[in-house]
Amino acid sequence: ASGQRGPERGAMLVTMAENAFRAGQINETRRLLEAARASIVPDVTLLTRAGLLYACIGDGGKAVEASLAALELQPGYEPAIQCIVHAARMPGMNDAAALNAMARALHGLPSDSPVFRHWRTRALEYGRRALETGAVDEAMEIFASLLLADAADIDAWLWAGAAHMKHGNASGAEDCFAEAIRL
Repeated sequence: ASGQRGPERGAMLVTMAENAFRAGQINETRRLLEAARASIVPDVTLLTRAGLLYACIGDGGKAVEASLAALELQPGYEPAIQCIVHAARMPGMNDAAALNAMARALHGLPSDSPVFRHWRTRALEYGRRALETGAVDEAMEIFASLLLADAADIDAWLWAGAAHMKHGNASGAEDCFAEAIRL
């Protein structure tokens, strides 16, 4: 087994990690996933399987990392997107980091897809909460992500305008509100 290279070694290690997880051996699962990291990089399926295993053992950050690597290889790969959506809901996941990962994962997906709509709803909620608590720069970043994903998002234009107002930027607010009205 030690003579194997690349994807064959990665596939073997991920399969072993899945078996360790099924046997309830979480530390062994983690160890095997770490051993597989370098071998699974060029393989969308292995990266996604590793991401799902990381999510199963409670490591949302590594689940997102592996899934984003899969999406770099194959944009729009639904199992990797679903893994990110699942990991983003995990306790302890930072909202901003999870939303930004979801934004990168959803790049190029149609705005009417269920996963995109889920992300949009969460991003708007998070941006509004950030604005209400005075985290204006964070809110602006989220609203900008929404507008990059869909420049015709009227709600995002309105909230971006509100963030500009809170920041004291009247001309920026006017531009955002004007775009919302135009749309």
